[in-house]
Amino acid sequence: GRTPLRMPWAQRGSSREVSRQRNDSYDAGRQRFDSRDGRDIYLNDEGHGASMGIFSSDHITQLQALPAVPPPTMPGMAPIHEVSSGRLESATATPLGTEIEVLQQQPNNLPPATSAEAFIEYEFYDDEDEKARKEEIPASLVPPDADLKVQKADAPDVESMLLRAAHETITDIDQQEIDYPVPKRKGKSDGSSVPLSQAKRSDTLVHNDMLKTVMVGSVGHEKSALSRAIRETPKRNKKRTTIGLDVHNWSVAGMNFHLWDVQGATTSPGWSSDNVPNFGAHPSTQSLFFSDESLYLLVWDLACHNPHVNPVFDYDSDEEDEFVNEYAKEQAVAEADRALQEDIATRVLGWVDRIAQRAPGSAVLPVALIPDGMESSEIKRRCSKMFEMLESHIKWNDGKSAMPNIVLDDSKNVLCVNFTQSMGIKQIQETIVAIAESGSVFGNLDATVPPGTVEVLEYTRRVKRDHKLIRLDHVVGELSDSIPMQQVVKVLRFLSSVGEILYFGTEEEDILSSFVILSRQWLVSALSCILRNDLRRDIADARKFMNMQCIYSHAQFKENEVTKVLTNGAASSCPLLSDDDAKMLWNEMSFMREAADQYSQLNESGTTGPTMFHFLEHLLVSFGVLLPFGQSEVQNSAGLNKSSEVFLVPSLLSQNVPSDIWGFRSTESWTTTLCHSWLFRDGAPSDLFENIAVSLLRDLYDFSQKSSPVESTEPSSVGHKAPIGSDAAQEFSKPSCTQSIGPVRIQHVICWRSSILLKIGTIFPDQKSGEMRESFVEIFITIVDQNSTHCVASDAMRGSMQRVIVSGKGQSGWNGLKLFKGGYQAVLDSVQSSLSSLNNVNRQIVCPDCLARGNPRRASTWAWDEVAAAAEERRESTIVCRRGHRVSSNLLCGICNIESQVVPPDFPPTKPAQELLPSVVLIGLWDPKERRVRSVGSGFVADKKFGLVVTAGHVVVNMEERSCHFGAPYLGIPDAKLFIGVLPQESENKNAVWRYCAEILADDVGSNVDACVLRIRTKLKSDVDSEQPGCDTPEELLDMGLMRGERLAKLKLETVFELEQWVRIIGYSQGDGKEARQRVIRSPDLARGYVVRMFSANFSDGSSSSSDSESRRTFSPREEIVVRCPTIVGHSGGPCVNDEGTVVGILSRADPTDPHRCYLVPAAQLRQLLKRAKKLCSQPFYTTTMRNTM
Repeated sequence: GRTPLRMPWAQRGSSREVSRQRNDSYDAGRQRFDSRDGRDIYLNDEGHGASMGIFSSDHITQLQALPAVPPPTMPGMAPIHEVSSGRLESATATPLGTEIEVLQQQPNNLPPATSAEAFIEYEFYDDEDEKARKEEIPASLVPPDADLKVQKADAPDVESMLLRAAHETITDIDQQEIDYPVPKRKGKSDGSSVPLSQAKRSDTLVHNDMLKTVMVGSVGHEKSALSRAIRETPKRNKKRTTIGLDVHNWSVAGMNFHLWDVQGATTSPGWSSDNVPNFGAHPSTQSLFFSDESLYLLVWDLACHNPHVNPVFDYDSDEEDEFVNEYAKEQAVAEADRALQEDIATRVLGWVDRIAQRAPGSAVLPVALIPDGMESSEIKRRCSKMFEMLESHIKWNDGKSAMPNIVLDDSKNVLCVNFTQSMGIKQIQETIVAIAESGSVFGNLDATVPPGTVEVLEYTRRVKRDHKLIRLDHVVGELSDSIPMQQVVKVLRFLSSVGEILYFGTEEEDILSSFVILSRQWLVSALSCILRNDLRRDIADARKFMNMQCIYSHAQFKENEVTKVLTNGAASSCPLLSDDDAKMLWNEMSFMREAADQYSQLNESGTTGPTMFHFLEHLLVSFGVLLPFGQSEVQNSAGLNKSSEVFLVPSLLSQNVPSDIWGFRSTESWTTTLCHSWLFRDGAPSDLFENIAVSLLRDLYDFSQKSSPVESTEPSSVGHKAPIGSDAAQEFSKPSCTQSIGPVRIQHVICWRSSILLKIGTIFPDQKSGEMRESFVEIFITIVDQNSTHCVASDAMRGSMQRVIVSGKGQSGWNGLKLFKGGYQAVLDSVQSSLSSLNNVNRQIVCPDCLARGNPRRASTWAWDEVAAAAEERRESTIVCRRGHRVSSNLLCGICNIESQVVPPDFPPTKPAQELLPSVVLIGLWDPKERRVRSVGSGFVADKKFGLVVTAGHVVVNMEERSCHFGAPYLGIPDAKLFIGVLPQESENKNAVWRYCAEILADDVGSNVDACVLRIRTKLKSDVDSEQPGCDTPEELLDMGLMRGERLAKLKLETVFELEQWVRIIGYSQGDGKEARQRVIRSPDLARGYVVRMFSANFSDGSSSSSDSESRRTFSPREEIVVRCPTIVGHSGGPCVNDEGTVVGILSRADPTDPHRCYLVPAAQLRQLLKRAKKLCSQPFYTTTMRNTM
């Protein structure tokens, strides 16, 4: 098994024998590191931590006493041995000489491995590029007789010297050949050993003096600042628009450390780094530059930007609450610890696993960045937790050969850095050197290089001037006379491990083994072509440009059908890229075309352009920069089928999901929100959601291309005239058939790093008219932990548990048929397929009523197997959650069986319907201009003293969606009349007669209540027994005394009801609704059903329903009773009574999908409206409400 590498901080450098020059150099460097005005922190009095930056349990409090160190007024100096001999020859100043000569002449003034303490003052230049090059001046350019500070005017040719020095000190070492002026040392044989950085072909004994050091860390971590601090280089403000790679050399103690730092684009002003993609910080992008036998500085910011890791609790100081407060405090600390563990697992252990996967045989040095103002106790808590989890991770992976060496301290300390106080930098420098000199980590450092290394290195450097990449065959062919092929491959892997080239060859990968990348900056530039935030726009611009270039040829650059379907929505934001798009973006760039041409010159076939692009594509797929969908057949410009590939670019996904992008409650009673989840009890893999996203998008495209035959079902009755509650309700005022027809239209696909939001439109034909109507479904897929905003049932989660949530919103009719058939079932199947191979995963269903009525974090869940067994095996129609909510099991698991009719019970109701009919009235709104009834509905007498009638608001009030006349009484008809029809009691006539005229007394449409109260004001001289009441019959005014003589029968209100309670809706049917335009049917009828649920709308934004209705002119009911009952045209406003004959509500509207499902205005709201109406009638000076005319 592999154990962590323990570093005894006081004994570094003595782990093995090194040459005298190196030991002397390193000891002198240490002496300087530990003697700067007493500013170092000595946290360990026993001598095991005599350098600063190590946090121990006994001396952590000394951090608070550390005085602030002001930033230096001058930039630091570069080490002398960073300056090449070429620069010495071109400088006009007299050089100091080599390092050996300097040490011999001035051993006390300029200790080796440190910065020279000499500066030259210089001014900023007007040019922006020169301003960005604020760098140290190499000490070798300073005259030997110069003082510690000289004036610019006294220096010879300072301007040209500064230009050259600034350019050479910040230039990537990939662009130059650096001469390392280090002394030759005795090798392990009798001859003289030459460091690889200085070796030539004539040297017989060469040892490696180079170590690749890679800075790794998640987005937002200041790993670039740490790299500059190690090199003692002042910060430079460098703005990037694409991905970047900074590689710098840091020479110390006779070794050359190549510091690699992959960076992303600079965040635009006004944007948070968490809300935009950071492709430079994505693990797949950084792992492209990983290699074996390298040192990785793993940077962690102590989760300072994670608010959940801080314990938050409120407690009272009363003694009686002491124990309660202590419990709350412990709970808050436990939650903070769980959040901290999750952060470490993602941002520390995730990188360890990535390094183990891509760079076996390496070493990992964890570094903690301490933010300003953090208390020492909190620093200790977080560093200790990081150390414990790293140790546990090492034990868990014990025995795995690919696990890297993790450098930890015997005293359980973690290297810490604070940039403001310049703390911990020297310790890191010393530790890096100690790791490099430790023979237990890197076997190739200071060891003899493989045979042929110098020859291959010189050849690649020579070819690199004209070519960016070459084939392995070409290298072997050029060196075949002296080096066999197997040895060439071994040398290429070694040179890749020290950072000289990039070679990804393995025994399993033939394509990657065939290419050698000579210029890493060329690879970064190739990545920049596709890794950019405006990828979608750039592809469109490139396609337009390339098509214009090929206007006279048959070649055309067409958009891939998959990307077109998934990304062409106006709100879509999904980084998809086809293989043709990638090649098009690469071909658009001149440097890529030039590289392809240069590469083809080295090969006889001359067909290297597509081969090079194929290699790049294969490379990016292998490292996870591009995630493929799987090849599909598309037609090319010639009409022939060819294979095409589409990729998801995960590094272009935005980081954080907006908190208000999804809610689990519905504002419409005819819609529902379902939620399925998969609970990972031990945490989910770090790349899980990316794999889910790829599979989901591929399956979503396949789903959109499928079409199914139309299978209609004959509904028992049609929907009635209903108020417009939403756009979808307007489109579905009539029922439709059960099966969708394709293709399905993808409205939009919005992707984030851990979430996806879908909107899918499915076509359904209308049963009556045959018109095609579109049903919309919204689906939200996300992976969350206990503290995430969109987490559900979080009170049942502990530790590192995570959930994959799939939540869908759609129409609830017919057990959610349109929701499941409209895409929700396809998404559930895709996610289940992606997770089927994982262990310790529990699939659950969240109670929709808990989501709708309470806090989603405390929602109840059922096991998927339990619900499926109840619905399919035991045939149980409902299932009860632990909070008492009864939910349809068929709705939960998507068994969309259609109930053709509602079968009433065998026992008769307590009060027959015949006794209730005298209280039920017919309402007709007469238009005198057109001389016909414009609107017909039902109602009931609620108060016989004042002659008050209750009916649905949409019968007499304009409730047209977003109409400027929304809320207009009498539908905005001038001089309209309201006629009331009743059943005559003194005759055997079974049809209602027109007897009264009424006026609107009170309504609450503005507060989203579909009800109003009418007051009977006049009586016709004689009953009108015809379909059209007319307005020629004389009327007489009814006062309160005459109203008592009318002997009206009223119905009582009942606000208490039970689920599955049988009810009856009584009213005057109007057939299919078209007959009412010609004549009014005056015979009453009823429909029987039962109560399904009570719906209460939730206005999560804090606005009231009244303000929402008035501002947007829409109807969104606050409360409704959902009833399983056939709906009939003309019953709107009719009373819904229980077995005792009391009114539990009035019919408001039908379900837009299911004709056997309707919605009632609850009696509680009717009671409030009646109370207001009676108050108006009781006023002594009550006058008739003025009618609005249009």
